[in-house]
This record gives sequence, C-alpha cells and structure tokens, in this order.
Amino acid sequence: MSPLADGNKIPKMQTLIYRLIRFDSATLLVRSCVSNSRLGRSFVFISLVLLSLCLPVLPAQAQLPKIFAADNPGGAVSSGGANIAYLQNATGVDVTLTLDGNTITNKANRLNIFDKSSGSWVQRVILNQQSQPISIFTTTNTFLTGLYSYYKLDEISGSATDASGNGKNLSNFGDAIGSATGIISGARDFDGVSGTTLIRNANTTDFFCGGNQFSFSFWVKFDTLPVFNDIGLCNRYEPYGRREYIVYLKQSTRKISFGIDDGFGAHSAAVSWSSTVSTGVWYHVAGGWDGTNIKVSINAGTFVTAPYSTPMTNGGDNFKLGYEAASLDGKMDEFGFWIGRCLTQTEVEQLYNNGAGLPFSSFH
Repeated sequence: MSPLADGNKIPKMQTLIYRLIRFDSATLLVRSCVSNSRLGRSFVFISLVLLSLCLPVLPAQAQLPKIFAADNPGGAVSSGGANIAYLQNATGVDVTLTLDGNTITNKANRLNIFDKSSGSWVQRVILNQQSQPISIFTTTNTFLTGLYSYYKLDEISGSATDASGNGKNLSNFGDAIGSATGIISGARDFDGVSGTTLIRNANTTDFFCGGNQFSFSFWVKFDTLPVFNDIGLCNRYEPYGRREYIVYLKQSTRKISFGIDDGFGAHSAAVSWSSTVSTGVWYHVAGGWDGTNIKVSINAGTFVTAPYSTPMTNGGDNFKLGYEAASLDGKMDEFGFWIGRCLTQTEVEQLYNNGAGLPFSSFH
C-alpha cells in the first residue's frame, strides 16, 4: 500500500474481466460442423449470434484500456470513463502516455495522473508487474498549510523563484549555478566553489523561526564529498555565537546532519542520519523542530530525534542553500520550508513518494 494512500483509502474499484471464447476454423466443434454440411455451418452461425446476445454488456466505466509495453510507452488511450491503466514494465524504466487526455508518467512502478482541468495531480494508480487490475486512491495533503517557501529549482541559471507565492526568491551568489536533470523536471547544479550559494539577502528576518516549529524537505545529490569542511545544505548559522539552524553533510562522518541553537550557544542539539552518503545518488532530506525535539529523516526513514525546547534568537544571518563552511558540489531539487508546523512521518513519506518525489502541483 502506498504511503500516499494512508488515511485516505477509498474502496478498491471492482473491475469485471470477461474471458472471451474464441471460435474459428481451428476450434474442433466448428471444424467438424463446417466440414459436414451447409446446415451445420448455418447452425454454428446462428449459435454464435445467440451466444453474443446472451453475454452481458460491459458498462462503459468498466472498459479496460490498452496495455502499453515498456519498449513502446508512447501514445494515447481512453479508458471509457474509468481511470484505470495497465502497464507492462518489468524493467522499471520511466514511461509516459496519455489516458483520457491526461498525461501519465510512471516511475518506480507507479502512475501519477495529472488532471489538466484542475492543474493538479489528483490521483495515484498503484501498479503491479503482472498487468492485473489495479486500485485507485485519491491523494489529499495539507502541504500548503504553513508553507513559507517552495523552490522547484527548475531554472537554467540565476535566481531561484519561490513557487509558494510568498515572494521569497533566492539570489545566485558567487559562481553561476547551472541546471541538471532533477527528481522532478530540472534541478540546480552547484559547482563546489567556496561561497557559491542561493541566498535570501533581502531581509535578515526572512526564514527566522524563533520559537515557532519549522520543517524542511529537499532532494540532494553529491558529485564529490567534502575533504576539509562540512558542506552546508540549508541554514541560518552565522556568525559564531548567534547560530540558529543548519542542515549539512558532516565532513568527518559523511553523514547528513541537522543542528539547532538558541543563538548564544548555550542550548543546542544535533542529530545525524545513521548511514553515510555516496556520490551520484539522490537523497531525500526532511526534518525540522516540533518545539520539543529536532528530527531528520533520509529517504522517508524513521526520524532520528534529539530533545530541544529553547526558542532561537535571531542571529541576523541570511538564509542560504548549498553553502556554509564549504559549498555543495552536486545537485539540489524541490526545496520546501514550513514555519508554524513540523512535518509528520506520514507527510515525509508522501513527499518521498517511493523515490519519485511529489510535484509541487500536487499540493492541494
């Protein structure tokens, strides 16, 4: 069962499948009758007509669409009104097709249906590899609640646009940050040159959380690993003695870590993920502070937590992506930040989406 469906189950769509009996010249009864007499041939014809009248007619909503094989995924099909799809995809490659006018993309043996009329991803279809009937679940979430900023990171270069509509655009500081293929559409490609970052330098109160709960979610892929310093991924963590929070790749352990501070260094906490990272692999990083504990999760794993309950003091630092102490040499995609609430384990699993990621268009 998909994590997306947890708490939002609807009854499984019942699909009637009729086994069609094939009558042709190779069928023993037909071959015998046809070879014996004209009367026999007439008898077979009349019998087939009567048989067709007796068979129940499939309702339009139960009609099954065509099967698209992985080596020929393109095309369009109508399901007769039912949002049902079959896919033969034993190799797990990505495919794209059109069902009832909606674009469908498959990743990790799942289909996400995009509803062009509403402009959002409204349904998920769970597949299996035997091309059997599948179940449909309506995806609902509350990711717009408390959303402070969201960056799709699809830009070719330059600044990063805040898709949330809150106007928290980030500027490109240092080397030009390019683009690459991301988890969803494009991603930003950092070159690892010290000081290169996407930064919110318009106001030093932006991204300050104080005593409010907060959360983050993003994807990252490392091209190289740090040699001398930790790599900042997102933070407000300068100057020393007035630090707030930071998500980073720890140089000494090669583990993704999250730290928080009250601003004066008197109260602090830190957590690290249990496994080391590798180059060339996408990792989903999520976590935050719920007012009692800080927490971090990689690839929707169970939160690693540490107690922390002290409000932060505004240290006056600018919010940054991809830099602190050392710059990221790698890719970053789909960054979201929430203030006023902390993501739950279920929500993190929804955002991870079995490794496929959840498009911002599905936030509804």
